[in-house]
Amino acid sequence: MLIILLFGILNPTQLFAQWIYNNVGHIPQSNQVSWTNAGLVSDLTPQSADFVYDVTQMPGYIQGTYCDAQVDTALSRAENDNGVSIIYFPGGIYKFNAAIVLTAVSGNNIIFQGAGSSNTTLEFTVGSTNRCFLIQGEPIGNPMGMNCTVYKGSNTLSPTNFNFSSHFSDGDWIHFYEASSPYVEGDFENAVGQITQLEDVNYFSGTMKDEASKAYSPGYGLTIQKILPVTNVGIENLKLKRLDSGDSGSGENIFFKYAVNCWVKGVESDKTCRHHVEIYKSSHIEVSGCYFHHARSYNQGGRGYGVSITFSSTNCLVENNIFKYLRHAMVVQGGANSNVIAYNYSREQHWEDTRVPDWMLGLGGDLLVHGNYPYANLMENNWVEKIWADDACPDIPDWIYECEERVNGPYSAFVRNKAQTHVGIRTMMTLESGPNTSALGCELREDIADGLPIVTSGDADVTTDIYGIWTRSGETYESAPIFTHNQLVTNNGFLVKNYMHLHDFSYYYSVRPSFLSDDYTFPSIGPEIGLLSQNIPAHDRYDNTVKTYIDDLM
Repeated sequence: MLIILLFGILNPTQLFAQWIYNNVGHIPQSNQVSWTNAGLVSDLTPQSADFVYDVTQMPGYIQGTYCDAQVDTALSRAENDNGVSIIYFPGGIYKFNAAIVLTAVSGNNIIFQGAGSSNTTLEFTVGSTNRCFLIQGEPIGNPMGMNCTVYKGSNTLSPTNFNFSSHFSDGDWIHFYEASSPYVEGDFENAVGQITQLEDVNYFSGTMKDEASKAYSPGYGLTIQKILPVTNVGIENLKLKRLDSGDSGSGENIFFKYAVNCWVKGVESDKTCRHHVEIYKSSHIEVSGCYFHHARSYNQGGRGYGVSITFSSTNCLVENNIFKYLRHAMVVQGGANSNVIAYNYSREQHWEDTRVPDWMLGLGGDLLVHGNYPYANLMENNWVEKIWADDACPDIPDWIYECEERVNGPYSAFVRNKAQTHVGIRTMMTLESGPNTSALGCELREDIADGLPIVTSGDADVTTDIYGIWTRSGETYESAPIFTHNQLVTNNGFLVKNYMHLHDFSYYYSVRPSFLSDDYTFPSIGPEIGLLSQNIPAHDRYDNTVKTYIDDLM
């Protein structure tokens, strides 16, 4: 086995015989979910467009003036033509003073496409309380309580308190959730759940396409709600620039709600009044090859985020992006689960907060598990400045300010990430909340004088902690000693770091991703330290004039 695996690393174009150790992995299966489901669904994703509407050819278009009316005209024509449509923006600057809104009734199968993020710029002056793109479906009918337990790994809903087929049909999209979960409250009530689709419905039950990411209890008010999602909306190959000042309200640049199989690819997003992208009650959203930077505010109240995945959002993929000068670059919170964050680069994390002293402002996380019970999310092969799993409340003493702690859920997995600032300083992974957490092969701080690589507190529990396995002379991978991340600094493990192995390569990818050229090994970070590139494309792309990437333009 070892010969096959090392051959795959040494020869970048060679596919591995297997991607996780013994096709099971070092993470116990009880702590895994089906992370390979994340991202766009190939059977749902259009491969080509039926219609193209050039905004500059719409009636009344005048270069340099607001073009809201022309986009509305293009959208109306797309709705009438009832196919897959591209709203095309040739190179130039396009001004908007109202949000672009797409709904499940009229906004499906619409792709907003530019001529490149360095050529096409959409400038928005819509008010700091409004979104630039609002992409949202809607719930249908009333939520219904279910008296059944759904165990982790099960894909069946079988309540006995109503006839299932009288209310649901094959193909329906649903939000099922715990309405009285003890782990969330306030704005995050009803967040602990999943967005999924029913595949087989009969009188007694419904079979979901996804397995349950954790056990769900009727004692916590298990509830099901049918939804009508907006589908196949894409934003690609262009630049968004937010001109609004101020930071009040819900001023995300791109907001998905009740959305399925939508994407943001090859987009530069310059400044936001809140988050660059928020994914809320959605599934199979992909954000890839983008460059997100700067915000109007970096203060408390959820300001200055890059991509936020929240409120039961499931099976979303954030991949191969660059983040700069944001409070939190990538965030999972509020019941988000079964999502994958991979191969992203974040630098110059920035936090402003009048409640805390200046010396604490450098402690914020740019790869963040942010409380209100996110669970079962995978983060692998990212290069960030700080990895943090907090409790929706920084690790700040009460004498500075009081904060209501809200815990993380189980099964977070951190695999082969690097925590290193843009000036080359390695940092720690801080875990304040989250049981059954896994950490494998992460490159963290190495000097015991600075503290341990992984610091835990609260209910954080790292049940799987493996940096690597030291195969000394005569020992097999199975019999050799395991080194945890902290043992590297406490037991002089760095003296033999170059001889450590880890045969868990990826819990998401089954083939080398298309954006990973032969200049990089796969996997890219962690053991075997001397054979892997210890670098990712997004890190190198930061030095390019064009920092976005897209290889599958519609």
